Amino acid sequence: LSKDYYYTDAINDEACKFLKAKSTRSTREDERPFFIYLSHVAPHWPLHAPQDEIDKYEERYSCGWDEVRKQRHARLIEQKIIPSGWTCSPRDEFSPPWEDESVNRQWEAKRMAVYAAQVRRGTNVNKSSEQKNIYLILHSNST
Repeated sequence: LSKDYYYTDAINDEACKFLKAKSTRSTREDERPFFIYLSHVAPHWPLHAPQDEIDKYEERYSCGWDEVRKQRHARLIEQKIIPSGWTCSPRDEFSPPWEDESVNRQWEAKRMAVYAAQVRRGTNVNKSSEQKNIYLILHSNST
């Protein structure tokens, strides 16, 4: 394997090949919706993503999960995705406030950056495909 091999990319590349092959067909049968399932392993321990992708997010998450939640909530209201009267949901009961002394902020910020890098890389199948009307759901059971 090459030095820059990343299994998520390999999975996505195969999915894109499938989508490209499907898009070259022109029969009525091939225009029907279909389902493709990709099982990425990156969001499971040990967390991993290419360092250049992680680097894009390291500073973004240094403010902590409480601030990130507030910013995302405000952006959803600004984009009119949710009504302005909706309040931000409460923090998960198992997550202490970011400023709590028990929080290893440097480690947690890095972990959030790795997850963000995984999502960015994992959604590349949508950007790489020539197919239109792709509905992409990225799901992880990791905590």
